[in-house]
Amino acid sequence: MISHWIEARKERLGLSMGTGATVDYGSASFTAPTVNLVPALDLLGDMLTRPTFPADEVAQLKRDTLAVIDRERDDADSLVQRVLPRLIDAHSPYAQRAGFGDPKVIAALTPADLAAAHAQWLRPDGAKIFVVSDRPLAELKPMIERTLGGWRVAGAAPALPGRQPPAPAQPQIVLIDRPGSAQATIGAGQAVPAADAGQQLLRDTANGALGGGFLGRINMNLREDKHWSYGANGNFDDRPLQSSYVVDTSVQSDKAGPAIAEIRREVSDFVTTRPMTQREFDLVRGGALRGMAGWFQSSGAVLGAMQENDRRGRPDDYFATLDARYAAMTPDALNAAIRAAIDPARWVWTVVGDAGQVRAQLDALGLPVRVVRAGEVVPRP
Repeated sequence: MISHWIEARKERLGLSMGTGATVDYGSASFTAPTVNLVPALDLLGDMLTRPTFPADEVAQLKRDTLAVIDRERDDADSLVQRVLPRLIDAHSPYAQRAGFGDPKVIAALTPADLAAAHAQWLRPDGAKIFVVSDRPLAELKPMIERTLGGWRVAGAAPALPGRQPPAPAQPQIVLIDRPGSAQATIGAGQAVPAADAGQQLLRDTANGALGGGFLGRINMNLREDKHWSYGANGNFDDRPLQSSYVVDTSVQSDKAGPAIAEIRREVSDFVTTRPMTQREFDLVRGGALRGMAGWFQSSGAVLGAMQENDRRGRPDDYFATLDARYAAMTPDALNAAIRAAIDPARWVWTVVGDAGQVRAQLDALGLPVRVVRAGEVVPRP
């Protein structure tokens, strides 16, 4: 099998290789000893420009993917991730791609479909190459040109989707009924306005005191004070085509309703009557500054930072400017940034749990409650 040959080749060369694709971009990468750089590039070039899609391997991949989708019906976090993004913004391409796919589509895929998708989407025009190495560019560039310089494709690149106006659902709770669940898994959030790099840094830093860290108010409330959960987090999810703020946690079933009430109270207080304090400001800013020292201890971390800067349109020296950006922050600026982004009155909620145990708790919160079954969330082929 082709995949076995590739794995054997990687092992002989000491390679770690990976590929991936999201709504926004696709990537292929490898880490290799410098002495094996040329054969590593050759293998990467073969995979990018001359792939094959053997029928038996495609069939196995389809079986594996369908098995993963089957397991989604039994995994509370997967069920939340299928439903919540569509409630936050039905227009978002990330919502439309939530989960591991439509099993009917997966089951119908053929090797020809994959070859056509490769020809359409995996192209050199628009591609960028990022390298972290101890070798000079003058030495590396001819190696890369030798492997990829002749890569050509026919036709124009397909148009990519643009950012559409958000289409959020009305505030509500969608209860995914899973009888016998020992706990309730909660996800909630809202679409937020797009932000530039500076504004997003202010939001993320302010969120350290609300939901982004262990000492954040949401976690300290549900875990340390109430002992209802092993942990609760809230974070901004800033992507090229949509931004959102999302909270997630799991709590004991008899505390599903009270936990939602506590989250709503903490978030509402944070953006109104109890904003970030000076003590919280010192903790989150100080923690961010101290943490920077360990950010780039590996070549993979440097590579990731380069790619992130490119995807977000940030200058190459962005991370070198962060200490000055943090030094210029004030509590008022952080509070204003997060207050402008978050409005808990607009939030939508998804709960996975035993409806017999949690429905009455949710009804008491004053939001519409809609009940669905796990089989409705993850369809069958």
